[in-house]
Amino acid sequence: MITSGLSLDQAPPISVPFRFFLAAPFFGMMGCVFFFFSGAESFHSRWGALVLSFTHLVGLGFLMSIVIGALFQILPVLVGSPVRQVKWVAQIIFWCQLVGTLSLSYALATSDWSWARYLVGFLIVGFFVFALASFDSLRRARAAHETVRGLKLAMAGLLMTMVLGLLLVLGHNGVPLALFRPELTNFHLMQAWLSWFFILIVSVSYQIIPTFYVTQPFPKTMRVYFLPSVFALVALNLFCSLYSAAFGPVCLALIRHLMALPVLVYGLVLLRLIHGRRRKAQDKSLRFWITGVWLSFLALLVWFFFGQAEVTLGVLVFSAIAAVVLGMLQKIVPFLVWFHLQAKAQVAAKPVRVPNMSAIVSARSAAVTYWLFVVAVLNFLAASFGLPLFGQSAGFFGFFLFFSVALSVSKSWKVYLKESQKLAVSGVAGVLVS
Repeated sequence: MITSGLSLDQAPPISVPFRFFLAAPFFGMMGCVFFFFSGAESFHSRWGALVLSFTHLVGLGFLMSIVIGALFQILPVLVGSPVRQVKWVAQIIFWCQLVGTLSLSYALATSDWSWARYLVGFLIVGFFVFALASFDSLRRARAAHETVRGLKLAMAGLLMTMVLGLLLVLGHNGVPLALFRPELTNFHLMQAWLSWFFILIVSVSYQIIPTFYVTQPFPKTMRVYFLPSVFALVALNLFCSLYSAAFGPVCLALIRHLMALPVLVYGLVLLRLIHGRRRKAQDKSLRFWITGVWLSFLALLVWFFFGQAEVTLGVLVFSAIAAVVLGMLQKIVPFLVWFHLQAKAQVAAKPVRVPNMSAIVSARSAAVTYWLFVVAVLNFLAASFGLPLFGQSAGFFGFFLFFSVALSVSKSWKVYLKESQKLAVSGVAGVLVS
């Protein structure tokens, strides 16, 4: 692992990101329980109540929890600019996200907005605080490198996604708005996938891939121009969609198909960097990145040639994002535990040995999570084709996938607590859980 260029002295307390990491898998487990008892009929339409509920449980609950927790660590370490009042900010975001996500998912699953319409506001507050705190951190960044610029674009994409989501929620609650369904819903999804998750993943990977996997850096031209081009393309798609009468269906179709190009380019570049990396030892977490790339390629094929298979497309896109996020988690969690224990050991009265990263999250644990992910994705895809019984099996294997993630993160947290206790006994100054 290459640590040059990292501001390791500004990391927040380990409890800040781990709060989100520990909570994340329970959102996914909850959604999989719904599918287990509902069956394959839940996959007949993207507009189904359980599909919408599960989408937001996974997107706003599982994926966003990991992303928020990771960014609380990435902003000070990679960018060199910690979030102000990070403990209070993290508490506000955590509870607002928890209450808001559960309320929104409940309302979408049951169509009962009687009380959820008020609690969903917590979600908007939480994500607005997160975006504001992140913008403030990025504004104070010491170096305006490509990751900083990319994260600023990602935060702008998140704000736009929030605005569109708020409009859709208001529409569910009887507010007389011209929502342009399903176009506005489609653009809400496009914003979430491309302007937020994709730009965020690419921005972070500029640092994570060379640092953790000892690859060559991404090409300089790509680091400078790629993400602004993606953001501009999404903005152009919005503009043309709003004035579709002036551009015509052919022009709109061309622009929307051009939006597949960034995913293809990034995937090919990433595969080339991984293939040519200097450290050839097999890394289990790298499987998630490679699988995510191939799932994104499959999603592009479905989008181009089977555009009506909307549920299948959604499964592939969410699976691709989840694969990359899980790959990040497999590296970030052991790094955080190792780093914070190492920092405590440096102030010990005598030399203390701390566990290395491979001992915190074992190769076996990473392999189990990976293969559960593969089996779960295959079952979700089969269920999206309407095959009987695969709805239950998708929920079953999905539940155990998220359970394995919860087990891995909780074991890492226990390692931290146990080793911190040993260090405290050895004479390390400081509290047990910082």
